[in-house]
Amino acid sequence: MIFAVVEGPPPCAAGAWRPLSGIHLPGQTREGKSSVTVIVAGRLYVDPMDRDRFVEGHRPIVEAARSHPGCLDLSISPDPIESGRVNNFECWESQEALDAFRAVAPRPSASVEIRDAQVLNHDVSHTGPPFPLTASPGGGRPRRSCDRPARAFR
Repeated sequence: MIFAVVEGPPPCAAGAWRPLSGIHLPGQTREGKSSVTVIVAGRLYVDPMDRDRFVEGHRPIVEAARSHPGCLDLSISPDPIESGRVNNFECWESQEALDAFRAVAPRPSASVEIRDAQVLNHDVSHTGPPFPLTASPGGGRPRRSCDRPARAFR
């Protein structure tokens, strides 16, 4: 499931995460459509001097995908730690939606050599909240695993 932060309390507070509206989610079948969400995720490596040009060159693909039917999310972004790494994340309503986009997707506006790529396609048949609910001591309301008191980091 794809989650969005709503206005108000921090993400771990009760009610701060909610499903995005108007999105087909796994388990909600539509006639002629698979009920399996597809995630394409991984990392690519380019010359560190070319990384920003690579990311910017893929901007037209990201923009086109995000407005394409069946695209739940797509991001091609620079890694904050490894200077030559680019992170790829795509979430599609179905394999059919991904295939339809790939048939019409624009080409990158910059040509950059990919030195290595470790990107995989994942079929997801079940999703849920990012933090599972756990029983509260003493039988109170269920809490999310992130509802514990914050600790100070030194």
